Amino acid sequence: QLNLGMGMKYLFSSNSALRADLKMFRSNDQEHALDAGLTIGYQYTLGSAGRAVSMSAPTPAPAPTPMPVVDPDTDGDGVNDASDRCPNTPAGVSVDAKGCYRVLEKAVNIELNVQFDFDSSRSLAEHAIEVRKVADFMGQYPSTSVVIEGHTDSKGNDDYNQRLSEARAATIANMLVEEFRVDASRVSSIGYGESKPKASNDTEAGRQRNRRAVAVVAAIVE
Repeated sequence: QLNLGMGMKYLFSSNSALRADLKMFRSNDQEHALDAGLTIGYQYTLGSAGRAVSMSAPTPAPAPTPMPVVDPDTDGDGVNDASDRCPNTPAGVSVDAKGCYRVLEKAVNIELNVQFDFDSSRSLAEHAIEVRKVADFMGQYPSTSVVIEGHTDSKGNDDYNQRLSEARAATIANMLVEEFRVDASRVSSIGYGESKPKASNDTEAGRQRNRRAVAVVAAIVE
């Protein structure tokens, strides 16, 4: 025979419920009889309605190790803020252990490889490389000033060479101010004519070496 059934259960509580079952039977004999049965009942469960499952609490993750507090260096001069007595110094300047401008203790002569054409104070393209050395040095020591010295060879009379040397010094001084943005108050120039030769004026090679400019950087005296 074939047996087909279905049922339902309605819970009153965790221990009691109402059950209903409907079953249908069909015989496989020649009569093919079809019978049905309906069952309704009440179910009560003795004891605990369920088994409690004990679960251990997960082990908490360890607290992260606090990072050590690092004293910041706000102005980036290499001296931490707690020790920095001169905050907000520009980047790239030379500072002491207290974060203040390092003072230049004595004047520094920067021998520039700056030579001029004969009877000329015109700047040349290669001069910029040498003048940058002075600008960079002064950038490291903001409390300095520079004097650009101009020189000539012995050709021509003294007065003319004096004016020419002054023009050469002014050319380099103007490059510092206009091209490399050094404050004009920190830059001055002077000409020495032919009075301070670096080499002999008896040869063309020596005279060429004397057509020059020199930068003297010193601390600003306040």
